[in-house]
This record gives sequence, C-alpha cells and structure tokens, in this order.
Amino acid sequence: MVFVNPVPIAHAAQMGPDVVKDCMASIFGAVEDLIRQDKDVSLQMGFANLRFTNRTLKVHFADYLSKELASKEMETTMRRMKSPVATMWTTNTTDMFRASAMGNLV
Repeated sequence: MVFVNPVPIAHAAQMGPDVVKDCMASIFGAVEDLIRQDKDVSLQMGFANLRFTNRTLKVHFADYLSKELASKEMETTMRRMKSPVATMWTTNTTDMFRASAMGNLV
C-alpha cells in the first residue's frame, strides 16, 4: 500500500504504525472480499466517488477538483522543491524537515 502511508496516520491518531497497518489491511481486504462476492460497493471520499458495480470500477471526481487541476498555479504548488536536484545533496535535510508541516506535526 504505497498510496497510504501508515506512519503519519499513526502519529496523528496517536497509535502504533503496526495497528494502523493492520486496520488498513482489514479495510482494504473487506472491500476486496465484497467485490469478489459480486456486491456493489460505493466509497465516497469527498473529492472522488469510487463505485464498484459488477466487478467494474467507475470513478466520479468532484467538480471543484477539475477546476483546481486546470489552474496555472497547480503545478508550482504541487512541487516539493523548486531548487535543482544538485542542491539537494548539499542541503541539511534535518533542518528542512523541522521547518516543514510534517516536522511540526511529529
């Protein structure tokens, strides 16, 4: 499960990462079992609605999401770093992490 990182979720929920990994495996396993049993599943996540019907997947994205992705500022706001990769090797990553939002959360 590369797309869901259990460590930040565990820190935010004040639980161990192993507990969060087991919970996520149970949830995704249950969804997979329901789909294999030919049950219709609808997962509403706010920005997208995933619908599994007759073992086919249909995704409906929210209207506001396409407007945000089409904006010119989206590319610059989604970049992690604006500096070239060569400067990353000379940067103190510990200080950068402490200054980041995730560093403040941890």
